[in-house]
Amino acid sequence: MQPLVYVLVFFVLVFHSVSYAESPDPSQESTIRGLKSLGDTGVNLNEHYSITALKLMFASEDGSSDVVRELLAAGTDLNEKGERGMTALHFASRAGHTEVVRILLKGGSNGNLKDNNNMTALQLASLAGHTEVVEILMAAGTEVTDDIKTLLNRGEGANVRDYSSRGMTELITASANGRIDDVRTLLKKGADVNERNEKGITSLFLASLAGHTDIVRTLIDGGANV
Repeated sequence: MQPLVYVLVFFVLVFHSVSYAESPDPSQESTIRGLKSLGDTGVNLNEHYSITALKLMFASEDGSSDVVRELLAAGTDLNEKGERGMTALHFASRAGHTEVVRILLKGGSNGNLKDNNNMTALQLASLAGHTEVVEILMAAGTEVTDDIKTLLNRGEGANVRDYSSRGMTELITASANGRIDDVRTLLKKGADVNERNEKGITSLFLASLAGHTDIVRTLIDGGANV
């Protein structure tokens, strides 16, 4: 890890511990863990991202609505882009966190911004099968492109890979992160339970490695090869 990474991560942890020293809650601790691992997750801290925007992105991806509200109240830029050109709304939409999506939109997030892969939050939510998030974004006036209409009409997307994340399908990502509801939804939509990422790793392997026993059982019941 480069010296700059140490300096920035130290600053984040000091700032966060001062702000929440009196009553840290699980969602805040989750955000801290995410920030502590920035140097190992591929986020390029040499880019000029603001610390508060990074905290907002992690909190949005985690579904930490209370942290998101506090960061919005502090004036954090909702539309700042981070690694791969994604905003907080991209992260929340891809992960299916409906409450956070609502908070961000109410706070002024731009649903039509595109990431480095030319994808909007609505497109990511559509590909991941998060229909409620899709409905929320559409109701907020987010542009519905022809490709999204096709996905919605045909019900496709369960096996779409995110090549910016090493070929991970949404099922593999959901299994690794313990998102049991998303796993069940994706399996119902026809996700390939035995699909592998670019390194040949399956959803079952990652769920087992992370200790998500409920997901392991669900994947096996869904036909995963043991």
